[in-house]
Amino acid sequence: VAGLAAAADGTIFAGIKEFDSGWDYPSLDRWHSYVLRASPTGDILERFGGACGGGSNQFSRVCGVSLAGSQLLVVDQGNHRIVVLGTAPKLRWLRAFGSQGSGRGELSLPETAIGHEGSVYVADQGNARVSVWTEEGRYVRCFGAPGGGAGMFEEVCGLAILGTPARLVACDVSRLHVMTLHGVPLHVIHFGAAADVCGVTVAHGQLFVTDQRQSIVHVLHLWL
Repeated sequence: VAGLAAAADGTIFAGIKEFDSGWDYPSLDRWHSYVLRASPTGDILERFGGACGGGSNQFSRVCGVSLAGSQLLVVDQGNHRIVVLGTAPKLRWLRAFGSQGSGRGELSLPETAIGHEGSVYVADQGNARVSVWTEEGRYVRCFGAPGGGAGMFEEVCGLAILGTPARLVACDVSRLHVMTLHGVPLHVIHFGAAADVCGVTVAHGQLFVTDQRQSIVHVLHLWL
């Protein structure tokens, strides 16, 4: 499972990536990636995608899913793009944006995409930055650069929107960045050299940060 998103009615959307058996490290053409819609009780209602590819209705290694209103954002990491699916009445292809590269409007191994007030924020891991787009797929700006300083990333991964006024929270190996939505650094939280924080969400007045190297979840109170 490569990401989960839940709608207000309890419907669950799951990004799935799997590969052919017998491969120690499968090449991209051996991946099968798709999106599932499930009921609140876990019954599978619909499947979208399947065979690896770069066309419409195809994915190459789904890495995450999130809801932006009635649309589903799918991180299609192997194709270096974000796919937007409609969710009603059935999952359907609407558009995709991004292509491989390091220039404006290009992505390299994106990890996460989240929507907020008509904008989409993408963790552009391969370029060590956050890219911002409109929900219609128009490139707006990016911020961040490779490095260990404030506002710089080693491997930007999970993203979340925090509080009012809204701030962006970004996971970055052993650090958690808190920034304005335009990338101005506000705080950096350090978890130590043993950490590898890769996912973050906000719930019940707290930040929940997954640490894949230590197999734990850090819980932070929102004092920021």
